[in-house]
Amino acid sequence: MLKSDSESVVSIEEVKDFGLIIVKANFLDNKICDFLQTSTGLQTPKTGKISIGKNLSIGWMSKDEYAIILKNVDADRIANKIKVKMKKEDHLCINMSDSRRCFRLLGHGWREVLSKGTPADLHPEVFGVGGFRRTRIANVAVAMWPTSDNEVYIFSMYSVGGFILDWLRTAGLKSGQLNFF
Repeated sequence: MLKSDSESVVSIEEVKDFGLIIVKANFLDNKICDFLQTSTGLQTPKTGKISIGKNLSIGWMSKDEYAIILKNVDADRIANKIKVKMKKEDHLCINMSDSRRCFRLLGHGWREVLSKGTPADLHPEVFGVGGFRRTRIANVAVAMWPTSDNEVYIFSMYSVGGFILDWLRTAGLKSGQLNFF
């Protein structure tokens, strides 16, 4: 865990037991949405949203793709459960856990920190709890979702995770603190 120090606006920690399943299918088909719902116990999210459950969450990635966020230890089991339910449907369901890194930012200034590198509108009225979006930080693809006014999660590809972590540390320095949101 990376702790907040006197030089940081927010604390940053890597989520160690981060799991991610990507499911691609025709989610305009109610039957497919029902299959996913019975496999996960959650409703499929609306555009730009995340459905948050006790053991997993489902984030909207695009009209034909959802990200299932859960503990890494559960990813294979849930992916197999989805594959069995959707076996007669055209779909792709894959455990991507080993190819992603996830970070948690904790502190009131997370919006200001992220606004230094993303084109996304992070205003609380636009991007609040229940929101989920794909965007870029310093031209690197990420997805993010806030869980409270003081907490946000971000995941990126594993190969650029070190860069994202370094960027977050630098953008989070008090010497460059903004007070916008």
